[in-house]
Amino acid sequence: MNGWKDNFKSYVMRTNFYLGLTRPQMEFLCAVADDVEWDRFRSGPQTPFNFIASEGALEKRGLIERKKDGRGRWVGQNVYDITSTCVLTPAGKLVVELLKITGLFIEQDNAIERKAANKVARMRKR
Repeated sequence: MNGWKDNFKSYVMRTNFYLGLTRPQMEFLCAVADDVEWDRFRSGPQTPFNFIASEGALEKRGLIERKKDGRGRWVGQNVYDITSTCVLTPAGKLVVELLKITGLFIEQDNAIERKAANKVARMRKR
């Protein structure tokens, strides 16, 4: 059974092809792609943190799937760990690639910090 395929097709194929994502949904999708915690307040508290709505909307669109027995956890006051909860579907991976190509990919500070730490560790090994 390919539930995500049915979700994606039913969402984007109405009278035309349309995939609308809000900024929080894009941030959540990009955080899942980078496999990092999602911190909506790191860039300022301009929008309420609502991972449930963003996760549900992306799942409804067929872009992410919930891992079996995956439970997210709060790791800070406003930081929700989605690394153990969600995974990109094949359609989600392609949408992420499209976001990267067009320059719309939103890299989380957590991902930037992790990449910087990995670079420093690699340089120390040399």
